[in-house]
Amino acid sequence: MLHRQVKNIEMPVPVSFYRLAPAPSPRGAGTTHDEPLLLMLHGFRETADEFLTRALGRGQPPPIETLAPNAPFPMPWRKAGKYSEAYSWYFRDVDRSAVLIPPEVAAQGLFRLLTALELAERRIVIAGFSQGGFFAPHIARLLPRVAGIVAVGAGFRIDEYQGVRPCVIHALHGADDQIVPAQNMLDGLRELHAAGFPPGQVKILDNLAHEMDDRARRAFRDMVGSF
Repeated sequence: MLHRQVKNIEMPVPVSFYRLAPAPSPRGAGTTHDEPLLLMLHGFRETADEFLTRALGRGQPPPIETLAPNAPFPMPWRKAGKYSEAYSWYFRDVDRSAVLIPPEVAAQGLFRLLTALELAERRIVIAGFSQGGFFAPHIARLLPRVAGIVAVGAGFRIDEYQGVRPCVIHALHGADDQIVPAQNMLDGLRELHAAGFPPGQVKILDNLAHEMDDRARRAFRDMVGSF
């Protein structure tokens, strides 16, 4: 009989990312160390560029300085006869209730990236779409100054928020989301409030599935701007 063994080893993993400056301020003020940094976490089998376009619109500047990394685990998939670039923060087999790649691995790697860029000590707003929203507490646990979390099309698992300093959490969701039903999101959010996380904005948009439209993009900017 074969017995599979697992051993942790140190090895460099290249991580690509976008670092974007905000739109110029009417007052002409530049970014300061005390202003928040927006950390954008894309969804499962997607890219940072896809989330930037989904949340901000193509070519539009972010409301505040932004870092949008690709997750460390490549997951290319075949579309229109060719393979497309895609990544994942972790891998959970829902059918078997098994975690094959734990989120803590990507969280440690992302924290190292933020440290290398001298951003880990900044006041950070974490915004995650779908899997990126579920991944948010794992990186939040490692950061000393999380201003808040904006979860888009994502839910909340109370056990994954253990050890996270209570912060304001905004939730943006489609009423017709079949991947993460809005009621599931609300149930998880209620548990976080009971655990001491301050209530934030909750927007559930009619006639919207697991995606973002112009209404969602406007709400996203408002939520990020509230910090």
